[in-house]
Amino acid sequence: VIASMLTLNVSARHTADDEVERLRLVLEAVAERAQIRGTPLAVELLPQGYRCSAFDLRGNWTPIRNEPLFAQQDLSAALVWQDLRIDGRVAPLTVVFGSEMPVFDLAITTPTGNIHLVSTPTGSVQRRIGVTL
Repeated sequence: VIASMLTLNVSARHTADDEVERLRLVLEAVAERAQIRGTPLAVELLPQGYRCSAFDLRGNWTPIRNEPLFAQQDLSAALVWQDLRIDGRVAPLTVVFGSEMPVFDLAITTPTGNIHLVSTPTGSVQRRIGVTL
């Protein structure tokens, strides 16, 4: 029984690379959803994770809770938001997606070095290692 529990604990752990890849996929999915539905969505980078929010009818950002892909995620302490640049300027830690893809570069410090998640005009988010744009 103990061996089974240890195996489940080890397999349930995610590496920093896994967490960065999941965030990359979430950013792409949020961009696609915002473009298709024509409603703004945001990804807010929190001290220990991130959450996705939708702009509601009263003009407020409301966290998305009912969809697992967009639900708030906690990150390991090994990942630290280093810098977010939107259109080349330092920005608050929130990326807002609408009918067009924002041009952003998110720098993340990981145990193995810096990783950048960089948007492209087509809506994809590329992962670049140790390169500042």
